[in-house]
Amino acid sequence: MRKLFLLFLLTIYMGATAKTNNKDLPSDNPFHESSLSIKQIDEVMKQLSQHLGDIPPEVERLAIYRIKTDVNDFSQGVSRHIQGRIESILSDRGRIRILAPPELKTLKIVSTDSSLNISNTIPTIEELWKLGDKLRLDAFLDGNCSKTKEGDVLLNLKLIKHRTAEILWSVNLIAGPNKIKTSIFDMKWTIATPLRFYPIAKFTQEDAVIKDMRMDAINIEAQVADALLESRRLYWSIQAGASWIMLSKEDSTTTKLTRLTAMHVGVTLIAIILQKANPDRGYWFATYFGGRWNIPFFVDPAFPTLNFGYKAQLSRRFAISIGGMYLPTQKKISGTGTLPSTKGAIIDLKSFAYEVDLLNYTF
Repeated sequence: MRKLFLLFLLTIYMGATAKTNNKDLPSDNPFHESSLSIKQIDEVMKQLSQHLGDIPPEVERLAIYRIKTDVNDFSQGVSRHIQGRIESILSDRGRIRILAPPELKTLKIVSTDSSLNISNTIPTIEELWKLGDKLRLDAFLDGNCSKTKEGDVLLNLKLIKHRTAEILWSVNLIAGPNKIKTSIFDMKWTIATPLRFYPIAKFTQEDAVIKDMRMDAINIEAQVADALLESRRLYWSIQAGASWIMLSKEDSTTTKLTRLTAMHVGVTLIAIILQKANPDRGYWFATYFGGRWNIPFFVDPAFPTLNFGYKAQLSRRFAISIGGMYLPTQKKISGTGTLPSTKGAIIDLKSFAYEVDLLNYTF
C-alpha cells in the first residue's frame, strides 16, 4: 500500500505539469501572443466551450449563417479567425456536424468607415430555408462579436431552428481586459455521497475482543473547487459533510450495536491527466490527493486521514472516484459513553482504509 501511495503522488505531479511544459514551443496562433484582443478572444472561446452542453440534443447538423464584426474592433483576418474558432469548437463537440456548403462559404464582405460585415450571399430567408432542406440542417448559427468602449470583447450567438426560426439556444459571453491576467476563475459546486470503509484490527469492550470488523461511513458532502492553473488541469477543492457510521463484521453477517454520527472537513488537489480537447466541464480522468479531518460524535478523539485516488468525470454533471485513505497518526479511538453501545469500547483502526464515490453531481 505504501508503494501505491507513492505512485499516486507521482501521477499527480505528472498530471499537473503535463500542459505547463509547452510554453517554450512555437505557437500555432497566427497572431502575436501578447495581443490583448487575441487573449480575450481565447478567453471567450473557452467560455463558449463550457456552454455547448446546453445545446439541445436534437441539433446534430448545422451551418454558420453569419458572424458579424466591426472594422473598428477587429481586422478582416481576426474576423475570419473568430469564425474559424467557433467552427472548430462546435466540430470538437462530436455529435454536432458543421456543414460548409459553397453557398455559405462564399462570403460577402461589406466594409464601410464604421463597420465590417461578413455575411453569406443568400438574399432571402426563403432561399435559406431551401438550402436547409437540401442539406437536411437542424439549425443555423447566427451571431456577432464586438468590443465595448471599456475594451471588453462580447460574443453573442444563437441557434435558429430551420424553417420555424425558433431560437433553440443562445449565449452571451464577455471577456474584459482586466480579467485575463488576474483570474482563472472556474469554480465548480458539487454534491457527493462517498462511501468510506475503515478496517478495524480489533474491537474491545468489557473484556470481549472482536476482530475482522469494519467501520463503514455513508457520507453526504458539499464540495467547491477552483482552477489553480490557466490550463485548468490542476484544481483545489474544499469539502465539508456529515457521516453516518456503523460497525459491522467484514463478512457482513452482523452489525455491531448502533450507528454513529460524525462530521468531516477536508482539502484536496485534483490533477487532470487526460481530457477531451473541449471538455465542456467534463470528460476527464484525474488523480487526487488531500487531507481530511474526521470528527466522530460518540468516540474520541477526532482523527486525520490522507486521501488519494482516481476520479473520472463521465459527463458535464456526473463523476465517479475510487481511492484509499491513510491514517498517519491516530489509529485508536474509544467510546465516550454517550451511547451505551460504545461505552468503554476501544477501536483499533488499521493504517489504510478505502473510499468510493458513485454519485458525484456538479452544478
